[in-house]
Amino acid sequence: MIGRRDVAAEKIVGTLNQGNLSAGGDISITTNIYAEPKDPPPPESWFQTRAPGAHDLFSQLRWRARLTQRIGRDPMLADLTAWAESEQRVRARLLHGPGGAGKTRLAADLAEAVAAQGWRAHQLHQDRPADIPISAAGLLLVVDYPEEQPKAVEALLTALDRLGPDGPGRIRLLLVSRRGPEGWEAMLDRTRASGLFDATALELPALTVDQAWDVFTSALTSMAALHGTAAPSVDRAAFDAWVAWEQLDNLPLFIAALALHTVLEPAAALSFTGSQIMRALARREKARAENESVACGLAPEVLPRLLALACIADGLDRAALDRLAALDLGLPAAPAPLDRLAPSGRIVTDAKTARRLLPRLEPDLPAAAFATDVLSQDPDRAPDWMWAAIEGDPDTAIGRLDRLCFDADVTLALLDDRKDLRLSRRAVAMVAERPERCGHLSGVAYRDDLGHSLAACQAAVAEGLLADPALDPEHRAMLLNNRSVHLDSSGDGAGSLAAIREAVELYRALAQDNPAQFAPDLSLSLNTLSNALSETGDPAGALATSREAMEIRRALARENPERFAPSLALSLNTLSNALSVTGNPAGALAASREAVDIRRALARDNPARFNPALALSLHTLSNALSETGDPAGALAASREAVDIRRALARDNPARFSPDLASSLNNLSNILSATGDAAGAQAAIQEATEILRALALDNPARFNLDLAGSLNNLSNRLSFVGDVAGALAAIRESVEILRDLALDNPARFNLYLACSIATQSQHMFAAGNRAAALELIEEAIDLIRPFAERFPGSEASRWHRVMLKDRERYRVGE
Repeated sequence: MIGRRDVAAEKIVGTLNQGNLSAGGDISITTNIYAEPKDPPPPESWFQTRAPGAHDLFSQLRWRARLTQRIGRDPMLADLTAWAESEQRVRARLLHGPGGAGKTRLAADLAEAVAAQGWRAHQLHQDRPADIPISAAGLLLVVDYPEEQPKAVEALLTALDRLGPDGPGRIRLLLVSRRGPEGWEAMLDRTRASGLFDATALELPALTVDQAWDVFTSALTSMAALHGTAAPSVDRAAFDAWVAWEQLDNLPLFIAALALHTVLEPAAALSFTGSQIMRALARREKARAENESVACGLAPEVLPRLLALACIADGLDRAALDRLAALDLGLPAAPAPLDRLAPSGRIVTDAKTARRLLPRLEPDLPAAAFATDVLSQDPDRAPDWMWAAIEGDPDTAIGRLDRLCFDADVTLALLDDRKDLRLSRRAVAMVAERPERCGHLSGVAYRDDLGHSLAACQAAVAEGLLADPALDPEHRAMLLNNRSVHLDSSGDGAGSLAAIREAVELYRALAQDNPAQFAPDLSLSLNTLSNALSETGDPAGALATSREAMEIRRALARENPERFAPSLALSLNTLSNALSVTGNPAGALAASREAVDIRRALARDNPARFNPALALSLHTLSNALSETGDPAGALAASREAVDIRRALARDNPARFSPDLASSLNNLSNILSATGDAAGAQAAIQEATEILRALALDNPARFNLDLAGSLNNLSNRLSFVGDVAGALAAIRESVEILRDLALDNPARFNLYLACSIATQSQHMFAAGNRAAALELIEEAIDLIRPFAERFPGSEASRWHRVMLKDRERYRVGE
């Protein structure tokens, strides 16, 4: 019956190297590629196998250990090898997939294969200048987690693009990322390097059940031999059930972790989920580190703290350890911390830079579990420790922290019962009311590529930068717009609205003086304001603001369609939502059709960049078609939106899972209206599962969506005769909405009224007429102000339905 409408917030990314908004410094990587001399330097060895020790559990899960066979990945390796061996001079490729899918292992296997044929295979690091010889056979450059080093990658792409067909030899660049192609479109547009990339990015999928079993048995045999024991016997059916337990359990890292846990605890291994196993292994690593800390003459908790911080900072060098020794972490300044920690056996020397450091823990997922566990033990002091660890290169560290927070908060769902102790909350505390730190992190306020776990941290950085009294109006408006978007992502609707109102006023004044420069920025902020007004319960204000934004953008697109057509489509989409809410379904349909037409043309030429926007407009169009009596058209548009968003969510679940849930919710309503009860129930159950996980991580942002999904789920369950399930789902929906409406009745009373009305219907169906009457009276009282203010709106229609329900309950029919 209800579902939160899809809206798109916008952000001004801005220029990061202007005045006091500088991101700081030049590109940190200098890559010099030259022809291999007669006496070349020794070949690279980073891709070679390194045997782990039986005592080092994390090392047994790293790709370098190669304790699992390469199963299910041979076709991808063959694909990459053929790409590398093609005759073209300079080419690039994206290899992507979720954390734990085996991306770096596959890249290393490719490097090993081409190195055997005489190639140079080099792994680039953002903080290490590189002089790289290119052999007669060719050069393979691998960048792992390029999203954490965007400046360096952008500089590298620009340099490679300039080489063109006359480059020094065959060069292949492989970006190994968690992000799919859409996450790189903006950079490719800036660098004009899209011509370097092969059209087909290579995605690493999850393993099939049979492949997962083969990986598990190979890992179990190898790890049992390493630990000097016989491989435990595991029932195949029980293993298959374990793989089906959690969505991520059929990724290679989780399967290898299961094998290791089975060797360590044979009797209990299959009774834990993959997430629980990661936590158990992290606890074992922590105990080991505590013993090593004592061996170094330190308190047991000191080395675990340092290792947790090394996960964020990509290792702790002498400078970082000296900064930490000055804090109350328990690390003395003398003798030198690196020397003090030497007995642990963990200090390494970087072969390229000769720099000694305490390296970060790997792989990422158990490292996230370790860091979360350790730093949550001292939440008040942890923010200062974190800053001391990353102060040498905070911009790069934020990307790594974002990854750790996603792994901890979403993938592993750590500290669901104590969200105040999460790493993402420590990140906020690290910068809140610390403008001097925010100045070092200024670029973070402008980034639109971080997950929602760090949105509150981004908003805090923007707030710190806004405290500068010398900030000029242009940059103040830019920061206010971005702060609004970050606050909205973190669930602070009121704060988001206040920030964007101020940004609009600044841009309005700037556009009056210089419309050519600032009209685009004004329209952008107006669109963001329209979304904020809609979210905070002012549909009339949202409509007026969205009209103004659309009119500005239509004029801009008339003059420069290539640049402004995408923005016009977004404003049309926002306007469609506003027209629908305020009772103009025909106008909503016209606006959404125009938005889809624009975006379909854009996506035809550039699907990676524009498919997300096309899915958004298709979602809006499906709503408009439903409201104007075209169920078949609505179903077609909804299915197309779901298909696009499902593919996007596979590539980037942090960014696109909420959108997929929204479209599944919409699809369920349309399937129900067209008589497909089974399809409707399957769609809404999937949507609810996604939203429940998201709401656990970020209730302020996702509880409203979860409540709407539960409402719809209750209707689907009622239709198939599951009265108890329907009542349980709607009770949960109403409880969530009552809590929300207590804080903001103007925004949430409409949603609460709809869920209470649904609850009344289920109570009446269950034979409780008195409770149904009491509930429907409450729902009518809540929705009446909305229906009277907007007589042609959905609220007005729902009000009429509720009045009919009340009469039906009274007569007992």
